[in-house]
Amino acid sequence: MTVFKAFLKVLNKNKFVIILYTVILVFFGAFNMKTSDNTTNFVATKPDILIINKDENEGITKNLVNYIEKNSNIIKIEDEEEDINDALFYREVNYVIYIPENYRQDFLAGKNPRY
Repeated sequence: MTVFKAFLKVLNKNKFVIILYTVILVFFGAFNMKTSDNTTNFVATKPDILIINKDENEGITKNLVNYIEKNSNIIKIEDEEEDINDALFYREVNYVIYIPENYRQDFLAGKNPRY
């Protein structure tokens, strides 16, 4: 009981400071809630992709290109290494997809075609 009485004495002596800190805390909390009223929503965006197709545009290669066209924005750039690097550097494209020669035949033969 002695500790409790001592605590109440200290609390009673400093009640103005405690009330002041509480009011400031409530004020800043309310101000923070008012300023952060903007909500963020998810917005799906399509990436900008460059496709370098060195295979014939038929069969599985055509279907792959069509699928990528539906789910992204296809950017047309010259097939020069310097132009591709510049487009990546300046963020004109997000990704470059290289489809090697004989991709369709290698894929259908069960090989793992790589560029």
